[in-house]
This record gives sequence, structure tokens and C-alpha cells, in this order.
Amino acid sequence: MRISLDTGNWKIMLSVPGK
Repeated sequence: MRISLDTGNWKIMLSVPGK
């Protein structure tokens, strides 16, 4: 469950470099 969220999170982070 955690890995699944992480995968989508890291993708968004790269898509929207804010933090």
C-alpha cells in the first residue's frame, strides 16, 4: 500500500518540481 502511493507520489514530484 505504501509503495503504491510512493510510486504515484514520486511521479507527481518529477512532473511538478516544487519541493
